[in-house]
Amino acid sequence: MEIGTAAILKSTPGLFSAFHIVLSFITFAAAYVLSSIRLNDPLKALETSARIALGTEAVKQVFLFSMHHAFQWWYFPFQLCSMPMYLLCCLTHLTDDQRETVCTFCASCSLIAALCALLYPENILQEQAFLMAHSFLYHGWMLWCSFLIIRNRLYGERFLPACRLLIILAVIAEIINTIGFYSHTGYGVPDMFYISPFVPAAQPV
Repeated sequence: MEIGTAAILKSTPGLFSAFHIVLSFITFAAAYVLSSIRLNDPLKALETSARIALGTEAVKQVFLFSMHHAFQWWYFPFQLCSMPMYLLCCLTHLTDDQRETVCTFCASCSLIAALCALLYPENILQEQAFLMAHSFLYHGWMLWCSFLIIRNRLYGERFLPACRLLIILAVIAEIINTIGFYSHTGYGVPDMFYISPFVPAAQPV
């Protein structure tokens, strides 16, 4: 049996169904409670967890490739929700200003992105159990990171640099969208940050 055809649910959980509401609440509550645990080095914990998140993303990409035997542009790992695992994986090696900018970004942009994903998980609720489980766990991890940063006051006063970082990342996302659309390789087209001019907008925000 191919990896991509394993663990297919009998039916896709519905948006705003009891399954969605309960699982989203559990994810949020677990992230909030776990973020209250005192850590000797929260920066190192964030960095280590980001590297683990990168590892699980690599596993997910292998799983996706097995489904169509081609790279899937739709799942290219450069969505707004993907940014914490890149930005936090080298957190302790950044300068103080860079670290505060990244933490501010994760405590604001990433927090909102994770909340929106749980409130309206149309792309998360699907028949592939592995992908759905990974998505809920990943967005729960995003919430944990945001809450941990806020509780430990790691964000500083660098909101404008965080906004500039968001703009830079959005420009890169749009470049990926353009390359993916015109490359005619792989499966599907990318819609990074959900701002592609080539894909009809499907997100409420």
